[in-house]
Amino acid sequence: MNNEAALVADGQPTTDAQTGAMPADLRMIPLGGLGEIGKNMMVIESGENIVIVDAGLMFPDSDMHGVDVVIPDIEYLLERKTWIRGIILTHGHEDHIGALPYLIDEGIDAPIYATALTRGLLEGKLSEQGSLGRVRLNTVTSADTVDLNPFTIEFFHTCHSFPDSVGVSILTPAGRVIMTSDYKFDPTPVDGKPTETDKLKRWGDEGVLLLLADSTNVERLGTTPSERTVETGLDEVFAQAKGRVILATFASNVSRVQQIINVSRRHQRQIGAVGRSMVNNVKISMKLGYLDVKPEELLSAREMEELPDSHVTIVATGSQGEPTSAMVRMSMGDHRQLTLRKGDTVVLSAVPIPGNEELFNRTVDNLYRRGAKVVYHELADSVHVSGHGGRADYQHMLELVRPRHFVPVHGEYRHLVLHGELAEQTGVAPENVFVIEDGQVLEFGRFAEGSDEVHGRRAEHVNAAHVFVDGLGVGDIGTVVATLGATATGAVDPLPGLLELQAVYGFRIHADAAYGGYYTLVENLRPESAAAYACLNRVDSLVIDPHKHGLQPYGCGCVLFQDQAVGALYKHDSPYTYFSSAELHLGEISLECSRAGASAVALWSTQRLLPPVRGGEFAGMLTQCREAALVLAEKISTDGNWMLAFEPELDIVVWAERGTTASEISRRSKAIFEAAAAQDLHLAVATFPATLLAERWPDVVWDQPSVACLRSCLMKAEHRAWVDEIWVRLTRAAEETA
Repeated sequence: MNNEAALVADGQPTTDAQTGAMPADLRMIPLGGLGEIGKNMMVIESGENIVIVDAGLMFPDSDMHGVDVVIPDIEYLLERKTWIRGIILTHGHEDHIGALPYLIDEGIDAPIYATALTRGLLEGKLSEQGSLGRVRLNTVTSADTVDLNPFTIEFFHTCHSFPDSVGVSILTPAGRVIMTSDYKFDPTPVDGKPTETDKLKRWGDEGVLLLLADSTNVERLGTTPSERTVETGLDEVFAQAKGRVILATFASNVSRVQQIINVSRRHQRQIGAVGRSMVNNVKISMKLGYLDVKPEELLSAREMEELPDSHVTIVATGSQGEPTSAMVRMSMGDHRQLTLRKGDTVVLSAVPIPGNEELFNRTVDNLYRRGAKVVYHELADSVHVSGHGGRADYQHMLELVRPRHFVPVHGEYRHLVLHGELAEQTGVAPENVFVIEDGQVLEFGRFAEGSDEVHGRRAEHVNAAHVFVDGLGVGDIGTVVATLGATATGAVDPLPGLLELQAVYGFRIHADAAYGGYYTLVENLRPESAAAYACLNRVDSLVIDPHKHGLQPYGCGCVLFQDQAVGALYKHDSPYTYFSSAELHLGEISLECSRAGASAVALWSTQRLLPPVRGGEFAGMLTQCREAALVLAEKISTDGNWMLAFEPELDIVVWAERGTTASEISRRSKAIFEAAAAQDLHLAVATFPATLLAERWPDVVWDQPSVACLRSCLMKAEHRAWVDEIWVRLTRAAEETA
């Protein structure tokens, strides 16, 4: 073995050949949570062995436009997948578990250890994303010990706004490391379980190499009040409320939800949950016994609207002003099921996370605009207490543990500096206090040959940048768009399945039927397409362009709403349709001249002459378009010179000349396109990713990531009679360019 290797065969460290120094016994690698609030993730490494503690996300700042969440950069871990012995989760808040699905998607496969409630919430999250079957979940309690050689992990219960929260004590080759995670010393916790100070003192007596401790509230003098004080504050709010009481809190703050249930009962109110994550977490917490409430006590969305206001409590997501949350949608008048009323009392039972202030304040303003009475921390600090300790709590932790080395975590940089200063005041040697940020590696070991004393030092930096995530799946879903007739292929989305999901998750459905909307009149569709069109009247909104199949001039387009008030949220223009070139573009020309109502008149007149009804003349014309597409697709499928890309669902046919490679097929498509145009056969060239066609064309060698195909839109009734001529000219174009 090379003498520079970190470990010899028996696992003992070797010396550095050049310096004589011993290599590190332990490396601490923070990938998130240091210098920021959220995104908590710590990597603990010894030799070729890694344990990960937490994998959280962070909500974006107001200037991160289009970003849903921020997660840690895990490049360091992806390069060392085989080293990972386990993932330890301290509790179920998003800033500690929210990034885990992304780790799993990237192929990180290691056993996961979590308490029962944390595991329950994680299972729900992974099940939604289809990755539950790919993970190994293990339930632990604060009394358990987990052996992940060379690490031995013990747990201690902590008071936090999440029941079943734990800190971890890890016995490493360099010594004991304690990570507090989020905590406070609450003498009267809601669940009756105080932070386990006896364990902390015992470990402190035995000797602790390193303490990593929460720094969130280090600026707040004294201790954090008990969670029980919130219930008293909520009692006062409920006693004064005449209408509904609507409260927003974190969906994972199960203790707070239980308090809301308790207060509601005392005031003869029934409670309902709103927001996907809130509904899911309430169900999971009830199932696992963490919420004292019976299913029959919970209100449906209809009951929340129909019961007397004085008998209704609603608990919702959106305490941080998250744009797609239930509370924000209510404040905008954009919630599918609930409308705010004058006389409603809205309680925001949370303090905005740093960076969320603008979103939070905007939500408060909009709630006032709706006529609600709003109660929040600036007006009544009794409706929320922090789950994090204050400065006195942090000092008490340091005094219990008495660590040799200290690293402040979970805080912005000023929090880390102040917590480091507190550690020095409490007796930690200044040279042993490490105020670091994400990516800064710390090493601990017996760096002097022959010495048994373990010291800490700064090492290299690793990449720990923000990774931005956008798209659905995080937070509450606002609107899902279903396309009924994609312009490129004519594909029709499975609208019946989306409607089933809507019944569960409560999102809006917008149908993009710009191209294929009129096909609701056609009776010769595929069964799957017919089923989608049959329930088109159940979507919340849809668009249709009568200039495509409705015999109308350019500029005639329609948007339809079930709720007309929602129309105010839609933009009427589409910037991508405007061009900066000086060339004439027909899409900018209409027959309406200076009269904006001309398109509406033209549409009305056409539909009087050709009523859009099943079995009518207009429907018959569309049917002929569909028949033309089927006939052309059949010719292509049965001719060995061509390959059909997709079975046509409407009147669009996509195909290509048979070839051996994607590049060859693309070249031939473009050549045939040019040759066909010279014969007055006007096709189109459309490019598709290999993933769409690889399975359908198994003999093609994919030497490039996409392929260009020929596309024909047979959207005129006359095309049915012209199919044979189209085929003749297509064949001739192929022969001429062979």
